[in-house]
Amino acid sequence: MSAFQEYYVDTLTHRYADFKGRASRSEYWYFTLFHLLVVILLLRFFLGSNTLFNIICGVYYFGSIIPQLALTVRRLHDIGNSGWFFLVSFIPIIGPILMLVWSLTDSQPGVNQWGPNPWGIGVENESDLLEHLVDEF
Repeated sequence: MSAFQEYYVDTLTHRYADFKGRASRSEYWYFTLFHLLVVILLLRFFLGSNTLFNIICGVYYFGSIIPQLALTVRRLHDIGNSGWFFLVSFIPIIGPILMLVWSLTDSQPGVNQWGPNPWGIGVENESDLLEHLVDEF
């Protein structure tokens, strides 16, 4: 499976508004890269050319806000922070820098309150993972 499909398409389709769980750095950054490329292509080819294309650009942009927010919340969960820490990004200058640092921070090993490590790193034994899965139900 390509990175485009695994990280971008799946985030837009299967995990559209999924605020639960954790997202790895690669999931976050691949989605960000592909989203930025799509936005640049849309702006390059369609901006100002026709009202219909401007509507298409707007629909894509506003339609991708929820998956971006959900992915950011899952990324914050991955490093052990609450999703509400996203609000820090609205603090001028300091907020975006802090969000960048958090998005570059390595995953918390093992299981935290939002789930197991996306890569399975730090899960000492299967009982930790099973205990977390049982707690969810």
